[in-house]
Amino acid sequence: MNFLKYLTFLFFFCNTKSLKGQVIKSLKADKNQNVGDIRFDRNIDLPLFKVCSENDVPQYYSVNGGYHGGRSEILRLAKKRLSLPAPSNLNAIDGFITIRFIVNCDGKSSRFRVLQVDKNYKTTQFDKSQVSAILKFTESLKDWKIGKTHQKPTDYYQYLTFVIQNGKTTDILP
Repeated sequence: MNFLKYLTFLFFFCNTKSLKGQVIKSLKADKNQNVGDIRFDRNIDLPLFKVCSENDVPQYYSVNGGYHGGRSEILRLAKKRLSLPAPSNLNAIDGFITIRFIVNCDGKSSRFRVLQVDKNYKTTQFDKSQVSAILKFTESLKDWKIGKTHQKPTDYYQYLTFVIQNGKTTDILP
């Protein structure tokens, strides 16, 4: 590993620890995984968070998952609770911060992962305090629907994408 790659790794590793969520560096799936699978990582994930079926976690849209009140409720809560600090540098990045996570069969969320891309969809790094505020807001959302498969509660993958322009959140998707 050359010195520059080592420094980049250390930078991501240090930021990951302080953000309590893993910064995604690659979307490439590991062996025996699908793209976007979130495996338990004892270094960053809560050990008490349990999923019903570790190897079969569907996407939110296939199990009628999502947030009670939908996107409009998340936007309402964001207006009330989410305030991004001004970027520490003068060059605010426009782009997207996506928080991907699992909602378990009890409607609890955890295993947060962070993907940051600029407006051209190239991997970037937003101001650490802004990412931390977005992650904290996402973790604070507690009214997730319980997904169902064949009328049985199931876990599911969920994500929120925060659109950032001029250092401010202008929209939240989906």
